[in-house]
Amino acid sequence: MKQGHQQAPPPVDAADLVTKAYGDATYATGGAADALSTTGADVDVAAAVPPTTGQVLKAVDATHATWQAEAGGGAAAALSTTGADVDVAAAAPPTTGQVLKATDATHATWQADTATDADAIHKGTSAEISTVTEKTNPVAGDLLLIEDSQATNTKKRIQVGNVAAAKLATSGASVGIAAASPPTTGQILKAASPTAASWVDAPEPAGTAVVQHAFAELSADQVVGAPAVLDFDTLIASNGITVDANGRFTLTEGKTYRLISVLECVGTSTDSMAYKWYDVTATTFIGKQGSSRLAGSSTTNSGQQCAIAIITAAAGQQVELQFQAGSGTPTARKVSSYAHIEELIASSVGQTAQKYVNTIRAGDIASHDSATPMVVSQFAFNPSEYSLAGVTRSLVFRAVAANGGGVAETKARLYSVTDTEYIGTGLTFTASSPTKQEETLTIGAGAGEVDDSEKIYEVHIWVVSPDTVDDTIELGSAELRLVNTID
Repeated sequence: MKQGHQQAPPPVDAADLVTKAYGDATYATGGAADALSTTGADVDVAAAVPPTTGQVLKAVDATHATWQAEAGGGAAAALSTTGADVDVAAAAPPTTGQVLKATDATHATWQADTATDADAIHKGTSAEISTVTEKTNPVAGDLLLIEDSQATNTKKRIQVGNVAAAKLATSGASVGIAAASPPTTGQILKAASPTAASWVDAPEPAGTAVVQHAFAELSADQVVGAPAVLDFDTLIASNGITVDANGRFTLTEGKTYRLISVLECVGTSTDSMAYKWYDVTATTFIGKQGSSRLAGSSTTNSGQQCAIAIITAAAGQQVELQFQAGSGTPTARKVSSYAHIEELIASSVGQTAQKYVNTIRAGDIASHDSATPMVVSQFAFNPSEYSLAGVTRSLVFRAVAANGGGVAETKARLYSVTDTEYIGTGLTFTASSPTKQEETLTIGAGAGEVDDSEKIYEVHIWVVSPDTVDDTIELGSAELRLVNTID
């Protein structure tokens, strides 16, 4: 025996002995140990599942141990599965709340926990809202989720009852109402164009309308010079129209008015004056001029004393009568000069609206016996020159004619020289005695339409399939009628 080494324990018969103490060690023979001795309590291993190759015995608490995979003294680079290991070594470190999620069969990374997001609405996922239960009759207290464009798009809720429509749907383009001024009690929403509407006063039922009017006189004789406003500041009678101390009348938005003024000129024999209604809001003269002069005036025209205009009032509309020109120092006489403003409304005796008809003579008496069209007139026409604000326009081509020689059919038709095309479908005459025929033409820029600008037109007449020279069309007259119907 070498010095410094203990003597090995003597051999023991395993069949006869279970354990034998030698020094401070205990040896188990003849069976499996249920526990492992420590300097404290024994560690129970009897309940541990049998190990697989490579596993190590690892304490699960101070008195128990089980067989587990060896940690290797550091972090695992892969996780075992019943198949291939799952590599986690390349995954970025997690943040609080993240979970380890497989990206394929052999790799996993730390990702946000979406396990509780199954019912969320996603901006990149289609057909989510369409599957949510629909409420067909929303009420004012129902809520909508918005992003507030005035608060850096932070999410907020709004009530359905607080949502105001900026547009109204139609079968065509939407009608914008966001720019309309707030209404007053009783006003109605009226289309100003196919895509915009505003609030205006509702028309009175036929027979019950109270017409707005003002009948005013000068407060005193007024010496007139340029520039000058005629001071019709004294109301004799009025309803709904006011006038200030300078003779400026205020009208109601959306209503249409006729403005009339007559002045008597007094002074020396050479004095004269001309005057006209002035749109203060649009800063422009409107309507037709009136004039008044004494017998010795140097002007050569006869003069007519009535200044007249028709206007549909804009917001804050004001009008006044202004001196335009004259000679000498004319004086407008109070006793016989006046200004009269009257609202134009629907008639109370059955008419749906007042109409103003402009007739343009387009052809006079003519006779033609050929199938080749004959030109009976040429004229310039611009529909916009005959139109008024706040009205609905319609354009009619009308003719009176008769057939001669027993011919069955003749024609009269409007022709655009500027565009080299016929307008409308034309008028057909089948009677031997004079009859009136007319057709409504379209004002527009399309083929066969009358453009809203000045162009040259002709009226053509011809016989359809003449049999003899006695077959004729006998034209009595032709005209265009532009009708302005006050809305």
